[in-house]
Amino acid sequence: MSDPMRLLRERNLAVWSSGDWDEMAPFIAPVGARLLDRLPVASDTRLLDVGTGSGSSVAIPAAQRGAAVTGSDITDAWFPAARRRAEEAGVDVKWEVGDAAELPFADDSFDVVTSTFGHMFAPGHAAAASELARVCRPGGTIGLCCWTPQGKVGQMFIRLGGHMPPPPEGFQPPPLWGATSDRWSVPRPCSAKAGRPSARTSSSSRPR
Repeated sequence: MSDPMRLLRERNLAVWSSGDWDEMAPFIAPVGARLLDRLPVASDTRLLDVGTGSGSSVAIPAAQRGAAVTGSDITDAWFPAARRRAEEAGVDVKWEVGDAAELPFADDSFDVVTSTFGHMFAPGHAAAASELARVCRPGGTIGLCCWTPQGKVGQMFIRLGGHMPPPPEGFQPPPLWGATSDRWSVPRPCSAKAGRPSARTSSSSRPR
């Protein structure tokens, strides 16, 4: 990771460690259920949720469906709330600190890899895409929810970007993840299925 990108990663860490994400989590939680309904999640499915926050969107609901879940986030600031939520739901989830662009897991560790509006904030999109594919086993599934450039949230990012200092070379805006899926060129290519136009939901299967 280049020095400018590493600096941006450190800024992201500071941002996501601030405020009260758990208070906002319920507004995102319904999206996780819609994503899980499209994925092959069953008893003993090994599932990784990237950018899990306090786990209410995907990690905990997936565990309630019987999956063996790991929730990963760039900061552990929300893990106390995540553990509380998991305990209230009566499920076990493993919580791990990890950058979406440098996931701390071995190759082919998971059957399903998910992220709802989390991975898209990694400054290097290709690096994050490669990592999601790397930790997903051959024949496994990657399911993502992303804001689109033309949606209300994407437009908000565009307007905010016009009032901020120029980003470092190589930076890509988060809503580009919600653009067409055929722009990717990663070591393990996937074919994605698109969802709603304002918040794209995609599920991809890794080639066997």
